[in-house]
Amino acid sequence: MLRYRFSFFTKKFTYETNGRGNYVIMSPAFSKEYAISDESGAIVVRFEQVNSWFSSGAFLLNNECEYLDTYELVAVIMGMHAIQKRHRSAANSASN
Repeated sequence: MLRYRFSFFTKKFTYETNGRGNYVIMSPAFSKEYAISDESGAIVVRFEQVNSWFSSGAFLLNNECEYLDTYELVAVIMGMHAIQKRHRSAANSASN
């Protein structure tokens, strides 16, 4: 389960797996670089958004975690990207 966590000056998500631990996805507020850390706080995955301004979301993924499959991480990143787009859309419609 992927969830957005409200925090100031960072983008923060939690990813809960069934029996394989919980992970935290964090990024500074205006950064396109993300880090996923396990329950011990060790960074096990890094990824970066590399798309240009008007293109669809593209990410570079560096997976060093034995418990998270790369295909699973792609789904998590896609979900995280969709949540961020939904939040931006809601913020834009609220300001209009």
